[in-house]
Amino acid sequence: MIFLSWNCRGLASKPKKLALKELVSCYNPDIIFLQETLGRSFEVESSLRISLPGWVFFAIDVVGHSGDVAIGVREGRMQIINHWGMAQVLSMEVFSPEFGFPLLIINIYGPCQGRESF
Repeated sequence: MIFLSWNCRGLASKPKKLALKELVSCYNPDIIFLQETLGRSFEVESSLRISLPGWVFFAIDVVGHSGDVAIGVREGRMQIINHWGMAQVLSMEVFSPEFGFPLLIINIYGPCQGRESF
């Protein structure tokens, strides 16, 4: 199983969407984690479904500078059991025949909110 995680810093531009398509084509992931999409959850989900047919995406709005995280799974490779999110966490429980048991995947994003930089 291949996971792709990308802090994309915005997905509205055509070059970013093309870069995501190229990453998916090159690495053929089963699951995609995206952070800092700079969009509202419903817009991000809709745009990703159009850009990457054959994928199911869920997103949540994150409070902070760069907002929104998303998780996508390739249709047919696993079954989505449940998904939920809150604040800066988006989780999905999937069943993969490859493992034979449910797998919990979590995408966490901690936006900068006046904290001391690392």
